[in-house]
Amino acid sequence: MIKLNRSVSIWMVLSLFLSLFLSKAEVITLTPGTFSDKVKEKDTAWFVKFCVPWCRHCKNLGTLWEEVGKAMEGEDEIEVGEVDCGASKSVCSKADIHSYPTFKLFFDGEEVAKYQGYGKFWCLFLMMQLQKMREVFSWSCLYFRCCLRVSTCSIRLEGS
Repeated sequence: MIKLNRSVSIWMVLSLFLSLFLSKAEVITLTPGTFSDKVKEKDTAWFVKFCVPWCRHCKNLGTLWEEVGKAMEGEDEIEVGEVDCGASKSVCSKADIHSYPTFKLFFDGEEVAKYQGYGKFWCLFLMMQLQKMREVFSWSCLYFRCCLRVSTCSIRLEGS
């Protein structure tokens, strides 16, 4: 019998859950033509990652942002987006982005929260923002389901 430590076991169970129930990534690429309209959608929280292709920390995220997108797929109240600041400089300038990666939460067109940097703390940032915004969700079970899904990236980055 193979012995696994607790964090590896949890990660394996959550990975299996994600792979069985979630199909394709739902990260929406935001551009100068779509950014403003999307983040202004009524009663919708937008988690947006701002990156550039040459950033080492952005590259180190690997597929984690896509996994967050998969986790939120099908949730009408939560959207996951990304902006390539190399290709969409005007969006990043308007959003006051000066370092990469930067993660922002928008709700009804307003910036609600911002996190700059890399490491496992961006996952915690997402979870804290979900907790603060749970009153906008239709059911409390949606809030808990989203937190469970986002927590998988925190577990995966535990070794960072």
